Amino acid sequence: MHTFVHEHLMSILKPFAEHVKELEKQVRSVRDEQIAQSVGVGAVTAAQKSLEEASACLKLDLTKVKSNVARSHEDVTKLIEVFSQANQERQEKLRKQFDEEILDVRSSLNSMLPQQEDTRSRVVSLESKAQVTADQLKADAFTLQHLQEACELNKFCFHGLSDRLEVTKTQGEATQSELQRLKTVESCHHQEAVDTIARLTRRLDHTDSKVKHNHEDISRTAAALGIRLDSAEKGLTSVEEAIAALDANMQATLLQYDKEQASEESKQMNALERLAHHVHRIREELVEIAAKNHAEATEGISKVAAAAGANRDKLQLHDAHLGTLDGRTMVLEQGLEQTKAHCSDLDRALDSYGTRMRSAEDEIRDLIYCKVQMSADVDELQDSSQKVKTRLRIAEDGLQAAQADIRSQGSAIARTEDELVNTTSRLDLAHEYWNGFGRGLQDTEQLVTEGKSGMPAQKEPQRPRALPALPFTPLNSARPHSMGTTANRPESSMDGERKLRPASSLA
Repeated sequence: MHTFVHEHLMSILKPFAEHVKELEKQVRSVRDEQIAQSVGVGAVTAAQKSLEEASACLKLDLTKVKSNVARSHEDVTKLIEVFSQANQERQEKLRKQFDEEILDVRSSLNSMLPQQEDTRSRVVSLESKAQVTADQLKADAFTLQHLQEACELNKFCFHGLSDRLEVTKTQGEATQSELQRLKTVESCHHQEAVDTIARLTRRLDHTDSKVKHNHEDISRTAAALGIRLDSAEKGLTSVEEAIAALDANMQATLLQYDKEQASEESKQMNALERLAHHVHRIREELVEIAAKNHAEATEGISKVAAAAGANRDKLQLHDAHLGTLDGRTMVLEQGLEQTKAHCSDLDRALDSYGTRMRSAEDEIRDLIYCKVQMSADVDELQDSSQKVKTRLRIAEDGLQAAQADIRSQGSAIARTEDELVNTTSRLDLAHEYWNGFGRGLQDTEQLVTEGKSGMPAQKEPQRPRALPALPFTPLNSARPHSMGTTANRPESSMDGERKLRPASSLA
């Protein structure tokens, strides 16, 4: 009778034991999936570290860009100061040179005044001599008339008197011609001095007006360049603030992600522990009520498999999200490389601007040299002024090119800001995905706990009527919450059954 009962019970419990083994296999598969999920979490942690490294690299690049812009701003400021100082020195030298030329003209005029006075005195003396000579000629003519009247009387003295008359006439004509020549020379010298003074005055006024106009143009150009540099610096400051805000958001997101990841891991481990407890409990209840709940247990196993498949699909979706996050990280790295390229272009533009400013300084030195040489030939001053205009026009073209480069850099910075805004929105979307994943895990845990996933709800242990109860572990017992401590778990119910079940329970 005992053997018959034993065989009959064994034949009844054998399919349930096979189902329990399959359920244990499914639990092992769920544990393997949990391990795979832990590996995925490690990959997410690695991706997070790579994002942190990329953020650090972006900070370093931003610091370099700020330092380069600061150095460029200092260089431009120094160039403007040197340019203004050179311009002031050039104006001072031109003023000194013009003052010296005016002093030279005045000294030459002052030196010519005594000569003019001497010439006037000589002219007066010559006029007096001419008057005396004219009087003498009148007297000689009167004498000649008397001599002609007495010619007939004194032929002997005729030849002597005629010779004296010719000599006297020759002396008078020579005196008159010399007087006329001295008057002509004095008038020519006076007119030449007046023309020279007027010409120098006009050229001096023209040169002063050109110098003032050039100085005003250079001052306006330098002021406009300073304003544009200030606007570029403000744009870089806004970019820096946006990157700092992005960094803060990333840090907050990563911190929240770490917290949620830790909470999710703990929740998943608790859920697995509770699932293991439920499995052991279900196995005991299946052994106890094998004859009543065979179909129900089969349906529960199928629902557990469906839940495991759903968890697998969620893990695949999570992997897909991680792939999209990696792609966005690559896009961010490409944007960083573009920013580096724009910064290098800005450095090259600033270097070219420095070269143009140095060439402008060389041209200003050439202009000063030409102004120094103006004392040798006043006519060369106009040619030098024309050269100065041409060179200043070239410098203005260079400044306009530098302004165009700065505008292009501003547009590149705006594009970088747009990319940063897009990256921030994508990070927010990833954060929402993670929140949805966490809520799904919480819902799954709640369904498993409440027994709505196809498993029977938790019950109080019942004493078996025909067979002894299998040993089980209480639900509130302490369980490890990490995958590394699974070796210290208590024995499963099957091991307890093999060790603690009486030898004659089924015999």
